[in-house]
Order: sequence, then structure tokens, then C-alpha cells
Amino acid sequence: FWVKAEIHAHQESLLAAEARAEAQRMELQLLRFQLDPHFLFNSLNGVVSEIPVHPNAAVDMVGELSRYLRYSLDHRHQFLSRLAVELDATGAYLKIQHARFADRLQTRIEASGSAREILVPSFLLQPLVENAFKHGFPNSEPPWVLEISARLEGGHLIVQVKNSGQPALSGNEHGLGLDTIRRRLEIHYPGRHSFHIEGVDGSTFVTLDLEGAPCSV
Repeated sequence: FWVKAEIHAHQESLLAAEARAEAQRMELQLLRFQLDPHFLFNSLNGVVSEIPVHPNAAVDMVGELSRYLRYSLDHRHQFLSRLAVELDATGAYLKIQHARFADRLQTRIEASGSAREILVPSFLLQPLVENAFKHGFPNSEPPWVLEISARLEGGHLIVQVKNSGQPALSGNEHGLGLDTIRRRLEIHYPGRHSFHIEGVDGSTFVTLDLEGAPCSV
């Protein structure tokens, strides 16, 4: 009876673990669905606003948007991607904004080769970059600056997004994009991450410190 009870308890433990993993997979998928329509809505609004005054810029924006949506479709079932892929997708988004703002926007992406090979949650950077356009830039004068950097330090991936303008929300406050990032980090890096936002000299600094490999539920 003791052996049977142990076997039964072990089976129940395995089933519970599988149920938790499945619940996390479903939650991550829902979080992804929260982000993609949000991005599409913002981008289409940008294209519409440019059509009457800058039709050529609008055409460029549609081309980059198509590139980004292809990336989104190709990775819709992937919870993790190499940082290099995430940076390329972010670059496509920034080109959409460059077509809209021209010389009023200055961007730079810098990441070490080793950092680019690290797996991270898919679409991790998108809400951070969107926040710069939604909250940071409207509160500062152009030219607006957005810089993304990534490096490895002793098993930690350090990703920083810097943009013009003071932060509208801190890392502890609420907002759809920030809440989504916070929850995804809790799932992928339980007890192994930090998410910090601060304003310094008229700029916003968002820093992610991710320790080790992300959990793939």
C-alpha cells in the first residue's frame, strides 16, 4: 500500500506540474495577444496621419509595417527568440517611426555579439520602445533620442532602453505594456530578474537585468 501510495502521489505531482505549465503557456499566449493588436493600432494611426501630408513616408511606413507583421506571424507560436531577432524587429518598428518623424528622431541600437545570441522572451522590447513614443517624446522637444543597448555581465543579460523625456510610469506602476513585461519576466525568470525605470536629466532609462536562461514553459 505504501508503494502504491507513493506512485499515486508521484503521478499526481506530475499531472499538477503539467497543468501549471499548460496554464503558463496559455497565459503567455494571452499576453502576446495583448501586445500585437496594440502595436498594430498605433502603427496604423501613424500611417493614416502621414497619408495627406507625406504620402511617400506613408508608403515607407506600410512597407516596414508589413515586414514587422511578417516577423510577428513567423514567431506567433514562439515564446523565446534570440535577442538579435528581437533587435531586428525593433529596428523595423523604428524605421516606421523614422519615416514619420524624419530628422526629428535619432535612434541607435548597440549590442555585443554574445548578447545577441541569448534567448529572450519574444516581443520583449516592443512595449518599452512604444512607451518612449507614447509618453516620453510628447513631453520633450525634438530631436528625440532613443538608444537600445545590450551586454552580458557574469551570466546576466543587461538590456537598457534610453529615450528623451521623463518617465510617465515607473517600473512599479501600471500600464498595459509594463504590466505585460512584468508578468512575462516573472514567468520566464522567476526570482532571477529586475525591471527598473528612472528619470535622469530629462531622459528615461529602462533597465532589464535577466539572469541565466529563460524558462521555456
